[in-house]
Amino acid sequence: MNKVIILVSGFFMMLVLGAVYAYSVFRLSLEQTFAISTTLSGIPYMVSLFFYALFVMLTGPYLRKYKVRYVAVVGTLFVVFGWILSSIASSILFFTLSYGVLIGTGVGIMYGIPLYLVSLYFPDRTGLYTGLVLLGFGLSPLFSGPLGEYLIEHVGLFDTFLYLGLAFGAVLFVLVYFSKEKEGTSKVVYKGKTKLFEEQRFYLLYVLYALGTMIGLMMIGLTYQVGVNVYMFSAAEASVFLGLFAIMNGLGRPLFGYITDVKKFAYSAMLVNALVLVAAIFGLMFDAGFMYVILFSVFWLSLGAWLSIAPTVTKMYFGKEEYTSNYGIIFTAYGVGAILGTTLSGILFDFFGGIKGVYVLVAVVATISIVIIKTQRKKLSNDSLH
Repeated sequence: MNKVIILVSGFFMMLVLGAVYAYSVFRLSLEQTFAISTTLSGIPYMVSLFFYALFVMLTGPYLRKYKVRYVAVVGTLFVVFGWILSSIASSILFFTLSYGVLIGTGVGIMYGIPLYLVSLYFPDRTGLYTGLVLLGFGLSPLFSGPLGEYLIEHVGLFDTFLYLGLAFGAVLFVLVYFSKEKEGTSKVVYKGKTKLFEEQRFYLLYVLYALGTMIGLMMIGLTYQVGVNVYMFSAAEASVFLGLFAIMNGLGRPLFGYITDVKKFAYSAMLVNALVLVAAIFGLMFDAGFMYVILFSVFWLSLGAWLSIAPTVTKMYFGKEEYTSNYGIIFTAYGVGAILGTTLSGILFDFFGGIKGVYVLVAVVATISIVIIKTQRKKLSNDSLH
């Protein structure tokens, strides 16, 4: 029964935290309110993802030292105050501090908790069960996107942030109660030197993870804006599509978690990059509205895939004893991907006045990843430490 509770509570915790992926719903309103460009409107999103990645790393070691409930309470407070302070933002700088720094920090503190608990309760098939919990994070825009769009239309942008903060806080404080370690889990902090940096595979995984999340994060950040301004869908239609994309993002997590369990890293990484490359090429060739739905489904799927592949491979390659600390380090690649992807995509979108330049960037990045996988396949497929 405890295992079911951990899965269900972890899923719903991720469902709330994943509202960060609905940022594109707010982006157009922010550009109009603060009279800023696409490049500038991406900064709060980029900062939020960076602090999210940073605090996954910083929090990891302390999940083995303190009760996860205590850590979860701290994270919840950051999330709630971040949303509430966003509701009184008077400039893009203030909004970057509230939405970017505070919410990003809170999400980063809490993100590792369900993953840590899954590693305790489900030592076998970690990829599948991690993917099931992460499904919540991916599916979040299915409700947070349309909800955000509805609230913006009816109560305005800033009251939307207030209502979301209060609602998310209430849900998270309930879920914190169910966050409990497996009985008999020892609370220690590893004081030895990590061997992660001595492994060549760490650097390969880090680079591929950064490139993969770069693609997914920059396309997610532009989704709503591209649907409305490039493919000329209505705001309501774009919100509906956001829900579909969230489903694809969510499905990518258990699907590629399972594929990585069975086929290992090189196979799953090659598959997801091949899908992204084909999508980018089709985006350059065809302008029809239905292509938007197909292409962005693939881009959202790819991010979900990487967010399941990376933690699964971390445990495969580097063991489970220091899993939370090791994955925290590897997860900083997500922050690197967020900075590179959001910055470059905003510049390209503004410069070319559309999405074509971004598709070229996606194709180039996916090609680089495929070349790395092909040339380093033996090292990536080495089962000696599995």
